[in-house]
Amino acid sequence: MYSNISSTLSAAQKADLQAKVNDMLLILTFLINLTPVERKKLLKMGDKSVSFVREVLIGLQANPSVVPPNYDVTEYQKDLTLYDDLMAILGYLRPLFEGIEDTILALSNELMRQGISGYNLIKEAAKTNSALDGLAQDLGERFKLAGKTQPTVFTLLPNGQITLNGIVPLRQFKTLSGATVSVYKGNTVGGDKKVVGGNSSIKLPSGWTTITVVDDDSTLPAIFQVIQK
Repeated sequence: MYSNISSTLSAAQKADLQAKVNDMLLILTFLINLTPVERKKLLKMGDKSVSFVREVLIGLQANPSVVPPNYDVTEYQKDLTLYDDLMAILGYLRPLFEGIEDTILALSNELMRQGISGYNLIKEAAKTNSALDGLAQDLGERFKLAGKTQPTVFTLLPNGQITLNGIVPLRQFKTLSGATVSVYKGNTVGGDKKVVGGNSSIKLPSGWTTITVVDDDSTLPAIFQVIQK
């Protein structure tokens, strides 16, 4: 279990991080952003598909006589090389992305606990200090509204995973992208699990208060929510 997070980022550090991201974008000028509809229409490659693609390329390069003039083997090789390079980049960026997402999740927990404790202090003090009545009432209304907000949307990088605690029993697990995910009971990968296809949902069984979610797609991010039915 993590310990309490207590840290800050200076203005100079934030500017430096932004500059480094901009430097990467200046190198990766060919990156694109697909719409959800476009993602659904595209063919996807899993681990076995990658092997198939490699073997086809090797076969074509070894037998050039079967390749018609309008089939560009050079472009095929170029695309595969770029795919390998981007997967390598994703591999060493993945711990950074996962660390940021997990830290935000932990900070959200800390902030909500601090907020609720602070609200209770103000509410208790308002019993003997009428000047706090308006503030306590306003905070009470905001607290009710906060409980009705949309559930958090989680995003996993391809082949990424995340562990979620405090799941309310019998909630609905809903995927919002085309990636298939595996949902394991507990904080490790193994044992009881449910497979959830892209853009579909299941009801989490009773007792699954901690779940570990794994993106089974090697190319497509998994986006999901845990919500009331």
